[in-house]
Amino acid sequence: MEGIKLKNIDLTGISTLEQIDKVKEEDTEFMVAIELADKPNAIEEFFDKIQSSLGVLEKVFGITAEEVMKEYPKHLEKLKDRPRRDK
Repeated sequence: MEGIKLKNIDLTGISTLEQIDKVKEEDTEFMVAIELADKPNAIEEFFDKIQSSLGVLEKVFGITAEEVMKEYPKHLEKLKDRPRRDK
């Protein structure tokens, strides 16, 4: 399996506020899936949360998916110091 590769989607005609609302919507849908113990939908909504948040980064800061992916190694390094189990 290949690693995750983020991609920007075309948000032409979508305002920043609309995209922020989309993040809130996806957060809610994710939590509902968790509460219902709907594992397949929870996974789908997890990725929707990432995609919608990426859209906000693009709208607010002009940050691209490529820029986010360049920072991923920093995130992995940070995880090394967290007291969680590897599975």
